Amino acid sequence: MRVRVQAIQDRSSRGVRSPYVVRWTLGGKTKSKSFSHKQPADRYRSQLITAVAEGQTFDLLTGEPAEWNTPAATVSEYAHTWIGENWATSQPKSRQKAIENLARFLVIAVDSSCPVQPGPAARAEIRNWLIAGRENRQSGPAAKSPRWLRRHSLPFTELTATRCVELTKLLFLKDDGQPMANSTASRQRATVSSFLFDAVNAGVIKSNPWPATKRGRTKNAKATQVDGMSLPNPTEARATIDALINHSPGSIAYRVLASIVYFAGLRPSEARALDVADLTLPASGWGSIYVQRAIKDAGGGYGTTDEMSGVTKTAVERRVPIPEELVNILNEFLDGRTSGPLTQTAGGNAISLSAWGKAWRAARGDETWRLYDLRHACATLWLGAGVPVGEVARRLGHSTEVLLKKYAGVLSTDEDLSNARIDAALRNELLDH
Repeated sequence: MRVRVQAIQDRSSRGVRSPYVVRWTLGGKTKSKSFSHKQPADRYRSQLITAVAEGQTFDLLTGEPAEWNTPAATVSEYAHTWIGENWATSQPKSRQKAIENLARFLVIAVDSSCPVQPGPAARAEIRNWLIAGRENRQSGPAAKSPRWLRRHSLPFTELTATRCVELTKLLFLKDDGQPMANSTASRQRATVSSFLFDAVNAGVIKSNPWPATKRGRTKNAKATQVDGMSLPNPTEARATIDALINHSPGSIAYRVLASIVYFAGLRPSEARALDVADLTLPASGWGSIYVQRAIKDAGGGYGTTDEMSGVTKTAVERRVPIPEELVNILNEFLDGRTSGPLTQTAGGNAISLSAWGKAWRAARGDETWRLYDLRHACATLWLGAGVPVGEVARRLGHSTEVLLKKYAGVLSTDEDLSNARIDAALRNELLDH
């Protein structure tokens, strides 16, 4: 059946509400559709021309291509499906990050006629709605945001490459309008790209409209390196760790965990997962910790209790020697106990990372150092003491490549010491010959 698409008729001079008219003929009958603005009229006309060129079948009743009569999947509908499909194959922390990043994308991937975009509280409702198995969370008088999203979410047919370029300008801004950190923006971009890539594979869209990441050197490469000058020295670290002790019974456990992070270089997630059986604690001298598990804090709803406890970040078990100072701290804390979790709450649960972090900030008095900075301070201390890079990497549970990238600045700070060691090595070589 012959279809002919005509030029857009402009009736703006007549003062009509929808002055831009797209007309086409189908089987000798004229069809038309009016628009209030010229841009959507141009887009609609282009879509008609494309459908004709592709040989699509037109519906005599509607006058449009038959496949247009099938409701287009919206971005939010597929987002809910996508999270559900990937739930079983991802870790709790990965689920949390994916849902947080996707919620930020969904609130901007909406039609131009929608009301003002929701803020952080509304995004929290949308995150709950996205969590697999919790579809009913959007019901109730308070959860308005998922309903708002279903009304205004963009159909995939309107998620064009041009629109995606516009969305990238909004996606990488924080709530206060300032740009996100490069690392945060990179994670945000990765989530959206993966989401749209899977949408293509699922047949929801024909091609991925998201802009390709620009290749080239990273301008902010040094941002990932640890700044040794900003870390606590041993005196400062000990003072803050000791300041964790207060009237709260749990504060003793916080001090023990912080000591493990500083003196043994464990990740906080690894320290919280330790059992007494993982410890070798002699009466004097060096002991050791066998690191094989980690507790992944992702917040409520992102995983079961079993899922929250698993392998370490790099899935590598390791034995870490610990100095006598830490051995004494652990022996005093255990007071003869020989089994069970090293630390836990009164209810028998793992120590909360958020509660531990809050106690740390109170002890420190500001946010100059994070808990994780104790691990960085430990690594910096070891490297400065001349411990071989490979051994430091092993104790930290890093690859040597990652260690060198993260602590490159620390390794290159003491030029005089390096020169002295090279001189000593050269003198030994001359003596040998």
